[in-house]
Amino acid sequence: MAALLFRDYVCCHKAKLEALAILLDRPYGKRVTTAQLEALAVAATNENVFWTLEKLWRMFAGNAHSPSQLTDWIPIIRYAAGSKIPLETYRDGVQRRLIEWLERNLARDISFNAEQRHWFEVAADHFAVHLRLEIGDLDGETFTRHGGRKGANELFGNELAPLLKELSEALY
Repeated sequence: MAALLFRDYVCCHKAKLEALAILLDRPYGKRVTTAQLEALAVAATNENVFWTLEKLWRMFAGNAHSPSQLTDWIPIIRYAAGSKIPLETYRDGVQRRLIEWLERNLARDISFNAEQRHWFEVAADHFAVHLRLEIGDLDGETFTRHGGRKGANELFGNELAPLLKELSEALY
């Protein structure tokens, strides 16, 4: 019963909550932000005390794949709205999409060395939390432990900016 109520809430409130509109309608070039997800989490919990991320996750997925971060609202919302993609944490989905992206590149005879692949894994972890992957992010703590912008430039050269854009699109 609570799952059906939440499904109704998701469908009926997308005009009021920008995060729902973006996640459900997927307008071209528009992505949900962490601030919009925070607003969604507050609104859902204010609507029904049982609609915390953890409780919704148990309701839809049982004990499998417990959520651990704000971005886990994304798969919950999509699942509640009827997505046929199995429910998985956002981080797991990002990791799956990274592997698929690497495989697509390999099929086009584009390969990456072990150090580049490790950097992509770090980038995917960053993306799974922050929902973005931009040049400025390379100056942050996550990337400075891996050489930061300078290290990324050494690994990818002139291809860094286009690779970041392509990877960001693939991970979302």
